[in-house]
Amino acid sequence: LAPEQVEGLDCLYDFFAALMAPADAANPMRRFLMGKLGVDPEAGAPEAGEAAARACRASLGRWEEALGRGPAFLCGEQPGSVDCVMAPKAWACFNLVQAGMVDLGAPFAQLAPRTTRYLELWGTRSAWRRCFGPGRGTHTGCADPYSVRVFIAKLNGLAPELMPSLLPHFAQVLLQYDRWRAAGKAERVGSSSRGRSKRGRRAPRAGEKENSTTTELCL
Repeated sequence: LAPEQVEGLDCLYDFFAALMAPADAANPMRRFLMGKLGVDPEAGAPEAGEAAARACRASLGRWEEALGRGPAFLCGEQPGSVDCVMAPKAWACFNLVQAGMVDLGAPFAQLAPRTTRYLELWGTRSAWRRCFGPGRGTHTGCADPYSVRVFIAKLNGLAPELMPSLLPHFAQVLLQYDRWRAAGKAERVGSSSRGRSKRGRRAPRAGEKENSTTTELCL
């Protein structure tokens, strides 16, 4: 990839602008981000939000174009330095769309199928698990609550007026992630119980205390 193509893959500015579009027009960060998009900083939330959404879709389009040229990763059959820098940014954008905090009119996988596959491939690598921790990646089908919490914390400092509209999205992310974890736990328990019954050991009793939920861990 040429340097200008690599720079065009840095999608976080556009997605952060979409997050900040509904903020107060006098907010310094909002004014800076709107300026980067070429939007009048005094523009209202609808106009600013639509401009930011167009920029986000264009960013994902550049990702799709870059990944459509050849092998699985930006640098070839194996990830390289550009992948290591840009993949976490693409994953952050995935989480913002899946959380509903940036509305682009469709799920991330529909908007950027090649980028989704790219992130899925990253999630199978031990380096990804060592960096982000086990169980974190696009394979869950939902937004990562830990990543979303980071954005919520940043926005709470930059634009606290956005919290009433963003916190319900965070609550929904936590609920969806807990459901995913519970489904995986039920599958593991079912498999374990079948194995135990064959060995004459008991299955877990109803009412036994469960581990802490994601909600408890995140709040």
